[in-house]
Amino acid sequence: MDDNAKALKERGNKLFEKKAPFDSLCQEIASNFYAARADFTTQINLGDEFASHQVDSYPELVRRDLANAFASMLRPSNQQWFEAHVDDELEKDRNVRAYLEYMTKVTTRIVYDPATNMRRTAAECDNDLAAFGNAVFSVVDNKNRDGIVMRPWHLRDCAWAEDEVGNVSAMHRKQKITLANLARQFGPDKVPMKWRNKLEKDPLCEVTIRHCAIEKEHYEPYGAKKTFGGMPFVSVWYTEDGDLLGEIPEPMMPYVVPRWAKVSTSQYAFSPATIIALPNARLIQRMMLTLIEAAEKTVDPPLVATHDAIKSEVDLSAGGITWVDRDYDERLGEAVRPLNLGRNVGLGVEILERQRQMLAEAFYLSKINLPQSREKTAYETARLVEEYVRNALPLFEPLEDEYNSALLDAVMARALRLGAYGPPDMIPEPLRGQDVRFRFVNPLREAMAKR
Repeated sequence: MDDNAKALKERGNKLFEKKAPFDSLCQEIASNFYAARADFTTQINLGDEFASHQVDSYPELVRRDLANAFASMLRPSNQQWFEAHVDDELEKDRNVRAYLEYMTKVTTRIVYDPATNMRRTAAECDNDLAAFGNAVFSVVDNKNRDGIVMRPWHLRDCAWAEDEVGNVSAMHRKQKITLANLARQFGPDKVPMKWRNKLEKDPLCEVTIRHCAIEKEHYEPYGAKKTFGGMPFVSVWYTEDGDLLGEIPEPMMPYVVPRWAKVSTSQYAFSPATIIALPNARLIQRMMLTLIEAAEKTVDPPLVATHDAIKSEVDLSAGGITWVDRDYDERLGEAVRPLNLGRNVGLGVEILERQRQMLAEAFYLSKINLPQSREKTAYETARLVEEYVRNALPLFEPLEDEYNSALLDAVMARALRLGAYGPPDMIPEPLRGQDVRFRFVNPLREAMAKR
């Protein structure tokens, strides 16, 4: 057992222990809004009907709509949604402007390269953000170091710590991996002895390993002479028993952790939509079940029958016959009569619709659509646009920094190291040493420009 890996495991265990109540909350949220992700504290097996406990799908639909809104607002696929830029004065230089346009095109090509896996990663993270307020994905070099790979990770398997200014400074992650992939990733000689026999007999056997991305100053490398090239982060892989699998330097934190609404007392954020809508989601499920039962009683009501008067089984099928004693006097009441219990189903439907409206409000669905200007004056349209921006800005603007900027900064940093933007002498002299950032073009920014 390696002492460094053992120390990392102990740190990770403490973070996972502290995170256990948050996982329980996420499990409850997922059960109501994101059933496919409801495996924080339980296990979903292949083939399970994981949404069988739900009666109404509306809570799932509003979560999906909000996640889709994140994609369409932050990363609209029908337009160039980001541009590399620096100081406006520098951009007056034609060479600087041309190189920034070149960087934008290269970054776009990298991001939307199928091998980068951005689309699937973003789709999964959008849903995690909408439901839980947090998402985790990695941005790393591919195996051949000629491209970039993104991959989303389950929040259940991740625990992180912050530095003194609130940035994620250490990420601990658990991962199930087959022995065949373990040998492919680290080499057969790195597979622990206890697993080598299994590797030959059952290469698809799954084992659990851990990965920790941490600031170099908080980790002492296995080799005393390792300096990691002066890079600020280090990635360490190890087994649950503390056997070191590998350690490599990182130019930056390999994980991007978008967080929606965060309070200063925790490194974990929350979704303001699901937190306030959780009681409504539970109530909707209960109400829908009651309404279904009431509708069944209305269409197929229970019956009341006089015991001594009925001479056969009650046959409710079409053309069926139920025999009644010929001596029974129906002035005493019908021998068989329906019991009308579901008379006011409409009242329940009205209350259910009110709860659904509250759910839509909680998920900002009434605020994320651009106002329609048909048959309105220019003044009225301008006022509607102002109202839209005022409502939508608090929702999407923080995510531009937490999500879009972090994603593009990670891609650009790695692309620069891989030489994707050409040799260093291609960079115009005024641009060298400057901090290149990204500005965004999306429906929200367009609406702001119309104000």
